[in-house]
Amino acid sequence: MAGGVQLGNRVILAGQTGIANQVKIGDGVMTSAQAGIHSDVAPGEIVCGTPALPYKLYLKVCAVYGRLPDMYQSLKQLQRKFKNSND
Repeated sequence: MAGGVQLGNRVILAGQTGIANQVKIGDGVMTSAQAGIHSDVAPGEIVCGTPALPYKLYLKVCAVYGRLPDMYQSLKQLQRKFKNSND
């Protein structure tokens, strides 16, 4: 934890959680291991990842992460197709 961090009551910080300077962590917040917190966290939130994201959003990001290379290739093909159709 950097200097000036304000922790609320009943906060659970899993191992290797990092918190930036002057961040406020609300009551009842939970973090996953290796979470990187760069901004204030509202009371009762569960955050994961670096940068820390709300838990449900983090799960969606993880689900898409492995498919990014294929999605990128599809996007490039669509861009080429769209560009060629406008010429």
